[in-house]
Amino acid sequence: MGRARLPDWEADVAEALQIGAALGDEVIVMGCSTGCTLLTTALAQGARAKGIVHVSPNYGLGTGQCRHCYRCLLCGLGGVTWQAKSKRLR
Repeated sequence: MGRARLPDWEADVAEALQIGAALGDEVIVMGCSTGCTLLTTALAQGARAKGIVHVSPNYGLGTGQCRHCYRCLLCGLGGVTWQAKSKRLR
């Protein structure tokens, strides 16, 4: 993991999406943490998926703008609506 770079991770996401498309007619993808960020970026750049599931997405990078940026990325995806569900443990 210490040697992995962003282009390596982006290539992994592209490969996984291609494999999914080859295996099925409709692809639902799931990401966790930084995988959510990579997946959202791929979808915003034209990758196709029937649905997405994000588990603990890595959008809170301390700038306060990440949630807004995430919504903007999703706005560019046809048929996608913003629906965030969050549970806070106390």
